[in-house]
Amino acid sequence: MKVALIQCPAWGRDCPPYPMALLSAILRRANHEDSCFDLNNTLYCSGPDEYRKFWDDKDLYTFWSSKDLIGKFIQDNLKMIEFQVERILSTDARIIGFTVHFSSLLVSLDIARRIKKTDKKRVIVFGGPDCCRQLRGFELIKEEAVDIVNVGEGDQSILELVMILESQDKVEYLKGTLIKKNGVFIDCGDMDVVDNLNDLPFPDYSDFNEDI
Repeated sequence: MKVALIQCPAWGRDCPPYPMALLSAILRRANHEDSCFDLNNTLYCSGPDEYRKFWDDKDLYTFWSSKDLIGKFIQDNLKMIEFQVERILSTDARIIGFTVHFSSLLVSLDIARRIKKTDKKRVIVFGGPDCCRQLRGFELIKEEAVDIVNVGEGDQSILELVMILESQDKVEYLKGTLIKKNGVFIDCGDMDVVDNLNDLPFPDYSDFNEDI
């Protein structure tokens, strides 16, 4: 199955996003097609210079939590955002996963809504620190553009999700997630954690570039 993984702004630019690289390696080891989109780095490099300070200065990170300011940021980067949405859709990925932190939430929601507006059959998954039950998990599953919220580690649930969609074409239950079913939100409990970290592959950073 084809899967796309996305990191939206903002997140630190010290190194490529580790969660995406790990999930990519897990998917590829299981012979699935995976594409990574580091929109965090892309929009930093391609957007207006005036916005770069909001990545570079951690004291300004509250910028990414303002709906009004992010609305203007999106409009000022609209051509690139629309281009990236087209690229994501062109992969034909059935599953599109977003790594979500407080700083990347608003841009992630905007991209997810644009994807769903074009093709409702894509399965949008939100995972990451802000998706746990104690933070925004239950809030995010109510979003129309979000089909599944991964509340824990995704290293096992991503493969389970792929297998379910390949065999059933719909998700009735998936441990470690919150899902929608017939208009009702369901908490599927917790996924078992990996007992031996050596069983996980090394992260695959081959999709990441330094300056694009």
